[in-house]
Amino acid sequence: MAITTSPDNIPSPTSGDPYNYVVDMAALADRTQEIFTQKANMGVGTSTQRTAALSKFPDGALWYDTTTSSEWRKVGGAWGQLGQWTAYTPTITGLTLGNGTVTARYQRIGNTVHLHISIDIGSTTTMGSAAIALPFATLSEVGGVATLIRVGGSRQLGQARVNGSTVIVYAVVPSTGNNVSLDATTPFTWTADSFILVDATYEAA
Repeated sequence: MAITTSPDNIPSPTSGDPYNYVVDMAALADRTQEIFTQKANMGVGTSTQRTAALSKFPDGALWYDTTTSSEWRKVGGAWGQLGQWTAYTPTITGLTLGNGTVTARYQRIGNTVHLHISIDIGSTTTMGSAAIALPFATLSEVGGVATLIRVGGSRQLGQARVNGSTVIVYAVVPSTGNNVSLDATTPFTWTADSFILVDATYEAA
């Protein structure tokens, strides 16, 4: 079979070729199909064109958006921007949020997940061990950082234990170095508008 140096590596007869057209044409058809398949899984165009073309692409397809100069991948039937931070609403146990608020978001690149959670303590929030659901379960247990802030007062370093499908927040007792569960007076007396900030990076299962 002939070898060509064309950009797409499409075989074609050359000088001295035995003209085995069956083999050559079969190879040409295979390579052409590969090219069409690759093209079908990639798109370039405006945001409007990307939205309109959603149903034409399979999951895993890529799109370069010329409106925002950003890359997108189709996952679960929807376009998701690569490298984008995505908001989610986690379930929290051990801490009763009451009129407090939680803001959570993550960035997933492959199996690497960057996580940021902010809990604004309200006047009716009941403090506890604060087990917060992850957007994706972790492959193995890792540690993260928690910052515990009392409004107008103390700042306390804490630990975020990322394990299974949750991240659990602990206070660090400076005198012992031990991690302890949060409660109404640990690591200080919590007041409304205090904060729990959690940051962690882990490998998704």
